[in-house]
Amino acid sequence: MNQQFIRSFGYDLGKISNLSDWARLAYPDRRQRETVFQAWDAAVEQARKGTGVVEPIEAKVTTADGSVRDALLSAVVLGDELVLSALDITEWRQAERHLQEARASLAENALAITEAIPVGNYTMVQPPDGGLTSFSFMSERFLQITGLKREEAAADTLKAFACVHPDDYDVWVQRNAEAFASKQPFAGECRVTIGGEVRWIRAESVPRELADRSTVWEGVLMDISDQQQALEQLEQQRSLLNAVLTHIDAHVYMKNRQGRYLYANANAKQYLINGLESIVGYTDAELMAPEAAQAIEELDEEVFREGGPLWREERFPLPNGGERIFLSKKLLFRQPGQEDCLIGFSTDITELRHTTKQLAASEEHFRLLAENSSDVVFRLDSAGRIVWVSPSLTTALGWLPEEWIGQIGTKFLVHGGETERYKANLQSLRNNSQRVIDREQIYAKDGSVSWIETHAGPYVNSKGIVEGAFACFRLIDEMVKAEQTLRLSEKRHRRLADQMLDVVWAINLEGQFTYFSPSLQGVRGFTPEELIATPLEQQFTPDSYAVVLDGLRQAREDVAAGRPVNFHSEVEEYCKDGSTVWTDVKATSLYDENGQFLEIAGVSRDITL
Repeated sequence: MNQQFIRSFGYDLGKISNLSDWARLAYPDRRQRETVFQAWDAAVEQARKGTGVVEPIEAKVTTADGSVRDALLSAVVLGDELVLSALDITEWRQAERHLQEARASLAENALAITEAIPVGNYTMVQPPDGGLTSFSFMSERFLQITGLKREEAAADTLKAFACVHPDDYDVWVQRNAEAFASKQPFAGECRVTIGGEVRWIRAESVPRELADRSTVWEGVLMDISDQQQALEQLEQQRSLLNAVLTHIDAHVYMKNRQGRYLYANANAKQYLINGLESIVGYTDAELMAPEAAQAIEELDEEVFREGGPLWREERFPLPNGGERIFLSKKLLFRQPGQEDCLIGFSTDITELRHTTKQLAASEEHFRLLAENSSDVVFRLDSAGRIVWVSPSLTTALGWLPEEWIGQIGTKFLVHGGETERYKANLQSLRNNSQRVIDREQIYAKDGSVSWIETHAGPYVNSKGIVEGAFACFRLIDEMVKAEQTLRLSEKRHRRLADQMLDVVWAINLEGQFTYFSPSLQGVRGFTPEELIATPLEQQFTPDSYAVVLDGLRQAREDVAAGRPVNFHSEVEEYCKDGSTVWTDVKATSLYDENGQFLEIAGVSRDITL
């Protein structure tokens, strides 16, 4: 025996002189000894009949010091002799066990990490023939999100689709089938119903083909309900602000330090010299008369220098020689890391100035105002025939006033004839019950069609008898177009709404206010939170409260019939100090992106003189 044998097992020729000594010492347990030597004798016999090499046999050997070591025993047959080889593999086996333990620990840790992360994890295997996939792994979070039981999902993969919302089911199944068929990465979102609650989920998975041509899909599943709800709320707020900015009468705009418009609502281009679809990207010097542009630029520089807000009454000469008067508020809009911008709110008070003077005058003054107004003013008799119309008709639609006088008012409308709605409005005016506001399409003399907004009220003589109606309309093509196309970011809109002079609000069909802009406090003294918590009947004088209730009733009827809400009235509202203000109120219906009614949005303007 060589020295390595002695070092490995502790036996020398003095202890073992023959195989029997080795067997007795290395295998002190009789049954173990018999088992080892039965295998050994069989291997030796096989070697004698064959190659002469005894195939290695692994066995545990008791060493001279009593310890047990792993050994790999082999031999070569040389006639009647054997050349025995004993290899000590104890350290190898220990290393192997440590590696196995490490692998097991790593697998346990990986599983623990997988279960700890806030997303669901899953593995699916698709057989080589492209058949139905099956789950090979599902984390606990995956089961929680889907509401599945591990056993049922493992037995039937289609159970994973049972929780998908009926409205999303067909599309979701089709998209998954296409991904499995094409073996392309999958990503998508859908609704699921778990325990009667509708949630939003997002699934992502990546395929990996194995050597046997089966495909493994490693995927994650995330509950995105909170994010989806936030997006829906953001969209509602954006829709509300879009509606507000579309319908308010003020010019709302934003400029950079170079004086270029970054944003402008539909009203902001009405006084410009060019008939542009949008003024964004232009400067005032490029859009209007030099003297008007210079005055605006000087005020803008003061705002950038001082910070604002600054209030000014501005007069803008028009290309036709006229003039418009605006009450403007301008201030800086600062965003971290971005260039300061100017935000402006300009309210056209030209008609207000004129109207204030005319209200103190006689009927003749009223006639002069009507004849010089850009709106078309007319009077109907009790039969609905036009008895007088302002000359502005020619400017607006090309008709001469005498071509309308004596005609039924509906003759020039696109729908023609007396519709049921028109008859109802006329009857309401005859009954002196309420003012009528309507939107219609009308023919110009050249055959073109325009949108108009008509406001009508009963015409009462000195004896209190209704003799017909007074009405006026204005062209609103740009407003209608703006309602269809205007889309702005929520942050910018909210900033704009918060800074406007008028009070912006929202109310549901039950008569509960849900929003007031901060400008409320400047008009009535209340904070938005205070007035939202105040019962509706305590916000208006009794007569005005009746008007509001009637408007809500009409709004509910309009919504039920699929008609847009269109409310316009003057109401008297209480202030926090007990006084009252008269406000001009305009309101319209607000819809979501699917055309579903959300609430009523409106603007109130202080008209107290």
